[in-house]
Amino acid sequence: MLRLAIDTISNSANKFSANDFFSTKKSEIIVVMKSQLDKRLRQDVNIEIVFFQLLSIDLDDRYEKAIQDTEVSRQDIEKAEAERNKNNVT
Repeated sequence: MLRLAIDTISNSANKFSANDFFSTKKSEIIVVMKSQLDKRLRQDVNIEIVFFQLLSIDLDDRYEKAIQDTEVSRQDIEKAEAERNKNNVT
């Protein structure tokens, strides 16, 4: 049963990019994984998934660092734009 669950979750994960796991799509990913896992386990072993939580995501360290750097840069841009808009208003 564990192998079945791992395979189902892996197949669900493959439908998304690595960037999706660190974006606003994470909630959507969790819903898809829970839904597919519930469907598969109900069908094969008559088990219902009531709660599903994605606790960790394991990526290559260099890729994960690049994603984090990109997110920090995006936040810096948003902060700079907000400051510029604030200065333009006053």
